[in-house]
Amino acid sequence: MMDLDDTLFQTQRKIDAWDLPTTEPESLICATVNKQDEPLSFMSQRQAIFF
Repeated sequence: MMDLDDTLFQTQRKIDAWDLPTTEPESLICATVNKQDEPLSFMSQRQAIFF
């Protein structure tokens, strides 16, 4: 079993809080959207490859 949140994707709030070098905005991939079709969570390039 795998914890999807933080393993495969994370919210912008967490990305901002962690300030990781692998989460530069231009390299993030939208993983999920909300009901208004707005980005909700993101994957780094590394997470996308893992997925």
